[in-house]
Amino acid sequence: MKTVNAYIPLYFSQVRLNFSKNEQQKPIEKNIPKWKTRKATITKPSIDARTRYLTKILGKQLTEGGCLKKLQDLCSHLKNHPQAKGVAVKSGGIRHILKILEQTSSANVECEAREALALLGYTQPVKAHGIRLLTIDGGGVRGLVALEVLKKLEEEAGQPIHELFDYICGVSTGAILTVLVGVHKMPLNECEKLYKNLSTQIFTQTTIKGATSLFMRNSYYDSDSWTQILKENMGETNIIETSRKSDTPKICLVATRANTNRIQPYLFRNYNLPYRVTSHYQGTSLPCLWEAVRASAAAPGYFSEFAIGDMILLDGGLLVNNPTAIALHETKQLWPDAELQCVLSVGTGRHEPIATTSEASIGWATRIRTILNSATDTEGVHTTMHDLLPGSMYFRFNPYLSDEIALDEIDEDRLAMMMEDTSLYLRKNEPKIQEAVQALTRGKSPLDHAKDWYQYQRQVWPSF
Repeated sequence: MKTVNAYIPLYFSQVRLNFSKNEQQKPIEKNIPKWKTRKATITKPSIDARTRYLTKILGKQLTEGGCLKKLQDLCSHLKNHPQAKGVAVKSGGIRHILKILEQTSSANVECEAREALALLGYTQPVKAHGIRLLTIDGGGVRGLVALEVLKKLEEEAGQPIHELFDYICGVSTGAILTVLVGVHKMPLNECEKLYKNLSTQIFTQTTIKGATSLFMRNSYYDSDSWTQILKENMGETNIIETSRKSDTPKICLVATRANTNRIQPYLFRNYNLPYRVTSHYQGTSLPCLWEAVRASAAAPGYFSEFAIGDMILLDGGLLVNNPTAIALHETKQLWPDAELQCVLSVGTGRHEPIATTSEASIGWATRIRTILNSATDTEGVHTTMHDLLPGSMYFRFNPYLSDEIALDEIDEDRLAMMMEDTSLYLRKNEPKIQEAVQALTRGKSPLDHAKDWYQYQRQVWPSF
């Protein structure tokens, strides 16, 4: 019998054999120059050169197909390199595209041209005498209250909401309504049915399942299901692409960016600001519609936070539950020379019982609820707007509710009571609604048309 030591030479010889086999099977590495393996980096001069080429070629005689292709190339280039906007504007991009829009008979070219103009920060004149602005508060299922107000306005005006306003801004549940009404142009009755179905679908859940989800995923309700619902109903179109249709107003959805040294509002826009114009608020125009709504409606505790790139986003109502001030700031950047014609702010109902308790009897739950109610207060902004803007220009509709309605309320009796309170409020405020409609439907004067014509000629013919 062989000892263990007798097997040692045999073992090492086998190892050497296997090693030599592996060496033979291993491919021979070639000495590849570093310049061939280095990742290509696009330099600023090359981006600028490509931008100038894409803009200047639009000024030449092109076929409809060639024009469409070059416009698509420019849009893609500007999305990948937003910093190229300045070079495109200086190279006459807006002028060339306006001429194309004036001369073309192709619907596809028109759509692509409008998107390119939006990317370049070009803003068409307002459709009425001045800026008509609509803002919609956050409030969960109480968005049904805001819908009822909009139905009354539409009924009195005889025009759909998207035609009555140049700019619509919403936060949380208001963001959902902004997309449904402003982008998809869904009839308000259908909007109401969809809203009720979505609320029942997402907010129907057992307490045990909700508590478990809150503990495990920081969200009481199923955030994955909520995301899928938004994909199906909001759409996967990029926000900026909604500017392709001439009857789509400017829209803005407000979220809260959380992964910074201080939380701050973050805006999703279907427009870019004009060249050399900056907003006080950070934002983007590139994500999909459903992503923007998902971020704006990511109410802490109800749904998990939402990430886009390196950003962590939460419900916009944490900072700005009434977005009127933000919308005013944005509209003045878009139309700096235009007057304000009508600022209409729609709330989602409020309940303000007069109650006081001694400090010793206030529990932690009550304290947290009080802090959240204060953080999401909408009437502070209303008071400021009321003091700054004339009564014939600024209107706020926020029905009083006889009881507090939670964001996730689905009880039919309580919802019916909420809608009854809203109907009563609208009947009492009939004169105010008619005054708002009168302000909204004021058309352009001959002087307004002359100003628009002059501004357009200056854009198309710089020497004009």
